[in-house]
Amino acid sequence: MHRPIAALVACCLFIAAAGLAQENKKISLKNGNYLIGVVKEQEGRYLIETKNGIVPVEKDQVLSIEEYVSPGQEYQRRLAEIDKTNPEDRFKLGQWAFDQGLMEAARDELRAALELKTDYERARLLLRRVEARIEEKKLLAEKEGSATQPRLSPASPTLDPKWLVTDDEIAEVRLAELVKDDSASIVFNKDVINRFVSMTSGQDRLKTPDEVGKFRLWPRPRQATYMMESPDADKFKADIVVKTDPRFMVDFRRQVWPAVSNYCATSDCHGGPTARGGFRLLNIAAKTVNVDYTNFLLIDGYQKSGQRMIDRDIKESSLLLQFGLPRDQAKTPHPVEIPIAYVNKRSANYQRVMKWLESLKGPPRPKYAVKLRVPWLPAEQSPATAPAATRPASAATP
Repeated sequence: MHRPIAALVACCLFIAAAGLAQENKKISLKNGNYLIGVVKEQEGRYLIETKNGIVPVEKDQVLSIEEYVSPGQEYQRRLAEIDKTNPEDRFKLGQWAFDQGLMEAARDELRAALELKTDYERARLLLRRVEARIEEKKLLAEKEGSATQPRLSPASPTLDPKWLVTDDEIAEVRLAELVKDDSASIVFNKDVINRFVSMTSGQDRLKTPDEVGKFRLWPRPRQATYMMESPDADKFKADIVVKTDPRFMVDFRRQVWPAVSNYCATSDCHGGPTARGGFRLLNIAAKTVNVDYTNFLLIDGYQKSGQRMIDRDIKESSLLLQFGLPRDQAKTPHPVEIPIAYVNKRSANYQRVMKWLESLKGPPRPKYAVKLRVPWLPAEQSPATAPAATRPASAATP
């Protein structure tokens, strides 16, 4: 009697141990990617058993293997480990929380960093972005009594939140404008890398196992742009989520908008309550990421007499440059007298905007599934569009 019972107990213990061994791990790779699955070792490499199959990874490409936990749990773990009196530690944790979409946690860490070091400019700049993201959620809430109107310039007293692009539309633009050497944070959903490899192995750059291995180690922006250049891009598009602003928007916000807002988006020009010449920008004191992308799309979509505000074929012909030059230096001067943005083509502002234009993708202009809903926009000035990919709710921008 005792022997069968002992055998049964041993069997149960074995099954329990096997169950523990099957717990998912997070395998972080040196190229910034990660895999979720059960880890097994085999002759100098790991075999990662994911829900879509087994992925072999060389050991020297693995940065770490750790328990798979939610971002909130991971934040609490990291918080317990840092030196809370060190402003650099608080900043780094705030930056990590921002990348994970934990905006309230990011705000708390960055505020703590600034309390410890009042002149911590990097923390101050990131805190502005975090607070803008938090405010953005309030602005776009459509339930009665929950929407908070942003402050506009004195001559622009109203703003309908429905005019602004949505988080999903921002995700479309981010992906379309992403370049392979970008530094934006990207999340791959639904094992999209393995799905792409499975579908395209033996084609183009993925003809051999060695090339497939190299593709897996590429930085995420390069992987994402390569997948989007595939003829089957629509099959993967919804599962490639650019979580933070690509370089084009970072530079637009820092280098382009300050010049535009001072000469083009003033209250007596295109930043007032009415559209002049079919063109109006949202000159808002408390800007949000949705406002930034809406303004970018308004500028990118504008054209007059066949000339575009952003000319991706001939950058110098962009009205964004021409309209800001003195009339005697511009090939296409602004129709009426306005304050100049650039003293000449050698001025710092002109060179900054030109450098930004040269950094944009194209020609041709990227296409994304966005249709602006501002009431003053002529149909022919709508941004370039393409059929929208179905994007899951979880893919929304934080």
